[in-house]
This record gives sequence, structure tokens and C-alpha cells, in this order.
Amino acid sequence: MHIEIRIDDAEIKSLIGHIENLDLSSLSATAAGHVATLGTRAFRDESLRPEPWAPLSESYEKRLKAAWGSKHKKKRNPPAFEHQLLIDTGLLRRSIRAFEIGEKTTDGGYVASVASDREYAAYHQFGTVKMPARPFLPIKVDFATRTMTLTDFAWESLKPLLIRNLKQIISNEQ
Repeated sequence: MHIEIRIDDAEIKSLIGHIENLDLSSLSATAAGHVATLGTRAFRDESLRPEPWAPLSESYEKRLKAAWGSKHKKKRNPPAFEHQLLIDTGLLRRSIRAFEIGEKTTDGGYVASVASDREYAAYHQFGTVKMPARPFLPIKVDFATRTMTLTDFAWESLKPLLIRNLKQIISNEQ
């Protein structure tokens, strides 16, 4: 699964037009890093999820409990069954990364990507015919237009980071 984050520097440069040759590549790096962090933290913090996760189906929960029981049946005091959604080995959570940081686009903006190398990441983020979506990355999807945007929370939490980064870029140029 691969999601691009684009920062259009034309709009930013028009606001601060007195500096023409700003290198704004670090803004896309900041955005991608923040989105990846929010996605990773959403596995443990429900408030960071774009929408509540559907519970496990009864049949799948039964299979998990049976596997848990057989794994712990020889123990004198086996632990109680416990399972967190989307966390089995932790591979999916640990696989979320920011990539291609600061890549210049043909239209003059910058792009960075947030991606997971786990093939099942997209199944969990967007759902399948047989499985409900359990999104962890803070994006809203418009399937009609095939576009994705940051959730309001993600954007509001990202803005101060971008502003701080932009102020740093401007002060370094002056």
C-alpha cells in the first residue's frame, strides 16, 4: 500500500513571494513523517483512527480462541484470552514508513509517500468484500473521484508542524 502526500509549493511561495528559491522539500518530509506516526499510533489509540474499527466476526473470534487455547493448554494457569484488533505480530504497525521524501514533482511541488510493505495493509485500511475496513492511516477516501485527503484531525495536528518548519526555512534563507 502506497499513499502519496503532495505539498504544492506554488501556493506557499505566492504567500511569501519575496523569497523565490525556497527549498520546501522538508515540508513533504514533515507531512509524511507525521502521517506515518499517526498511523502507527492508531493501532493503540482509538482516538487517532479515521473511523471506529468493526469488531471481529464471531467465527473468526472463535478460531482465535481455539488457537489460543491449544497454544496454552499445557500451562497450569493459562492467561485469559486477549486479542487486539490488527495486532498479532505487530508487523503491520512496524511496517508503516515515510518514503521518497522531498521528491520534486513536474508541477513544481514536492511529494513524499507513506507506505507499508505488508501486502495486507490495504485490505485492512480499505476493507474487502469479506472484511470491513479498519483504517489506521488518517485519510479520507472518495472512491468516486479516486482521491484521498487527510482527516481533519490529521490536518489540524500537522499545520503547526508545517508552520514551524516553514518559519525555519525562511529564517535560514534570510
